[in-house]
Amino acid sequence: MIDTITENEFVDEMIKHNEFTVKGSKVLFEYLEEIYDPYVTFLFNAVEVRCEYHEYENFEEVQKDYSYLDIKSISELRDYTRVLEIPDSDRIIIRQF
Repeated sequence: MIDTITENEFVDEMIKHNEFTVKGSKVLFEYLEEIYDPYVTFLFNAVEVRCEYHEYENFEEVQKDYSYLDIKSISELRDYTRVLEIPDSDRIIIRQF
């Protein structure tokens, strides 16, 4: 049985463990909707998504986690991975690498 997950259901799953904010979850949901073909089944696994993507309070947190790369800007970070900026905040989501 396959069910379609709504944005609200996605957000509820993503914020359960305090790793994503509501705003961040909405940004990630929109991004995932953009990249997946609507005619192809995408099996949603909240644990897998939380392992693949991480929301950071700000760019400086990313720099700390990836200090061995000496990344100087968000633009440079984009050379390594997908970066989603959360509007009206300093928060960003990256695809872990």
